[in-house]
Amino acid sequence: MTLLAASFISASSWSVFNWLATPNKGVSFWTAWISCAIGFIVFFLIFVISGKAFSSAVLSLALAFGLWAGNRLKVKILSETLVFTDLLLAKEACSHPRLYFGYAPYYIWPIGIVVLAVIAGFFALEPTFFQSVQEQLVSGSLGFAIALAMLGLFIRANSSQLPSFNANQDASFFSPLGAACLHSVFHLKNEKAIRQTIGTKTFASEIKNRSKEGPSEQHHLLLIQAESFCDLCRDVKGKSFIPQFERYANEYSSGYLELPWRGAYTMRTEFSVLTGISSEELKSYSFNPYLLGAKSQIESIATHARRLGYRTVVWHPNDAVFFRRDLVMKNLGFQCFNGLEDFSDLPLVGRYVSDEALLKKAGEWLISQKEKTFLFVITMEAHGPWDKGSVNDTEELTEEERYGIHLTGLDRGLADLFKKIENEQLKGVVGVYGDHLPGIERLTKERAPSITPWLLTGTRKVVHQRFNPCEFSRYLREEALA
Repeated sequence: MTLLAASFISASSWSVFNWLATPNKGVSFWTAWISCAIGFIVFFLIFVISGKAFSSAVLSLALAFGLWAGNRLKVKILSETLVFTDLLLAKEACSHPRLYFGYAPYYIWPIGIVVLAVIAGFFALEPTFFQSVQEQLVSGSLGFAIALAMLGLFIRANSSQLPSFNANQDASFFSPLGAACLHSVFHLKNEKAIRQTIGTKTFASEIKNRSKEGPSEQHHLLLIQAESFCDLCRDVKGKSFIPQFERYANEYSSGYLELPWRGAYTMRTEFSVLTGISSEELKSYSFNPYLLGAKSQIESIATHARRLGYRTVVWHPNDAVFFRRDLVMKNLGFQCFNGLEDFSDLPLVGRYVSDEALLKKAGEWLISQKEKTFLFVITMEAHGPWDKGSVNDTEELTEEERYGIHLTGLDRGLADLFKKIENEQLKGVVGVYGDHLPGIERLTKERAPSITPWLLTGTRKVVHQRFNPCEFSRYLREEALA
């Protein structure tokens, strides 16, 4: 097989899989161009290292297929194509496999091992294409340079069309590979300016404009971000998994958060609620705002609370370095971060720390605090996948029933907190909201609306309405902080 033929096999495979991953299956000159450019880049990079033409084409094809399969799984669960920041998401998935790999079909792993073994066999058996290493490097480098020039032409021809940073919209227009390239280039050119713009935002003026009405001067704020929290699931008899929450939702201010994204985007909701910054303002950082949060100090509810005399604390029973929350929360103004190692005394429900036990501990801890405190609790129990390992069940429960077991635990924990508020054991305000829809198969198939419930005690007036995350952030600042 000639070197040229092998390179065209690579380019063709990337073109086909990029087309299959494009939401509207549209084809244009430039989408075909960028597919071929990426296919050539991958092929010649492998060839320069290995010197084996056919094996390089096979490995390139396998990589293209792998990206397509990953994109298909992401679209199925999250209704969003792959984006350029998913390279870092892949790193997080490898370092925290229990949070991601359970969503992949079980048959993927033996197939993957067989494919890797076959590719390794090709590399082991195929002779090098050129006799000398010098010829290999010169030919491979020339092909790689031509491919880079093709990539540069694509970027030059399309750079005047600013991407929307809506993943599916941009993938439909530029193709997933084209959108990833343009997003990356935009980010390299503009990320410093975005950081500077976001860094100038402040809530300081809100202190001067505060009403004298509102929460008492000495109170705590407990804000709970509940993992995969929604009220769209019922048990087999049609009963709610969260009856206590629904009862209190009628008594206190409550409603829904309307999210522009679907499941597994905790950091997007978390960042928007804490900072009040929209995805439109974040631009290329909108796909993973914690890339920004790990680099820059940003105004948030926590910094606002500190101006008002609060101590600010985060509790999250997960690895502190996951998405670099240890850095992000510090940059958002939190003074203390308690991670998984700090909750070793609490029981697990399935794979994660019990929500009921965590919220009970949070309430008791706040009662013991003399200093006015803002405690932000990020729960974990209801994180998927909701297989047998998620609840240690021996019965044949459905996915929704297993998910419901976790919601029931959250419901009991919230009820305990609300009773402490009613009995005036806990002097303060309790707020709760969901970070995203769970990746329940039925909800995905039915295209359930991307909404999660919220509730806030102690407001001046009881309201029941829908907010986007940024509106909810402002509502919290106005109603929950003294």
